[in-house]
Amino acid sequence: MFQRTSLNILCMIIVLLLTACGAKLDPYQMGVQRETVAAASLMVGEKSTFSDILYRKDNAGHLWIPLEEAAQSLDFQTHWDVTDETFSMGYTDVIYQVSMKQTEAWANGQDMILSMAPQTFKQKPYITIDALQELWGTSVTWSEARQCLTIAPMNDKRIEDGSPVVIEVQGQVGMSGKSMPELHRPSLVHYARRYLGVPYQFGADPYPQSKRFDCSSFTRHVYSRFGIELPRTARAQAAMGIPVSSENMKPGDMLFFQIPGRFQTNSIVGHAGIYIGDGKFVHTHGKNGVTINSIQSGYWKENLLFTKRLSK
Repeated sequence: MFQRTSLNILCMIIVLLLTACGAKLDPYQMGVQRETVAAASLMVGEKSTFSDILYRKDNAGHLWIPLEEAAQSLDFQTHWDVTDETFSMGYTDVIYQVSMKQTEAWANGQDMILSMAPQTFKQKPYITIDALQELWGTSVTWSEARQCLTIAPMNDKRIEDGSPVVIEVQGQVGMSGKSMPELHRPSLVHYARRYLGVPYQFGADPYPQSKRFDCSSFTRHVYSRFGIELPRTARAQAAMGIPVSSENMKPGDMLFFQIPGRFQTNSIVGHAGIYIGDGKFVHTHGKNGVTINSIQSGYWKENLLFTKRLSK
């Protein structure tokens, strides 16, 4: 790779020198690889999500794909900060965040290093296939013959033995029944209710600074008051605690949901809330901010993945 890149650079220098002397030469006839921009289709599993994304292949042969369309294919909510050149992705909270021209990234509450830094092309964020695989932890493959990019769907649904399939969280240890802290459940529910009506904001900063919550910053804020420290994202929080059946839920247990979008390509944890009893839970989502909903029927019942207990 180094030798090929060096040869390309050397050829370009020779071309520039000869051109300055009046020679008319095509650099691509001298072995310099041409950068290409072309249309391709995008799939998640066997489901087509986009038919005409524009990918780029640079002079070194790296394939760059538009990050916004890739994220939308997984039904992620996105935020592109043009000023800071940061791109955030998630459902009701930020799960992944990258910065242009920087290999440092953030995934499920953990810092990580990408093999190549994302870049902007015509003011849109692009990322290489390898870097996207590293960021999302799922397979991303390219078919040159079909001109098709395929992303493997993510899935956190229950497996046959009833245990939730969740990501591993580096530095966090899932609590066992013996190691669980004591918790006065009525006090936690009362404290959570104090924030009813607080506005929702995707990727909200900590409440003392922003006076807003997203779903996981809300649950994290509430549990922290009672000495239970949770990771930053709902998907990482789902790795904590022990599974509880819907028949055995107690106030203060955590509920985890999938958030189906227009493509419905994933079944991963995208939302979290706190059970408060009587078939209801408190959470923050959308224009109502922190609110109370039922899990006994309708949307939230249909999209409940599993319940976890974090305390005795």
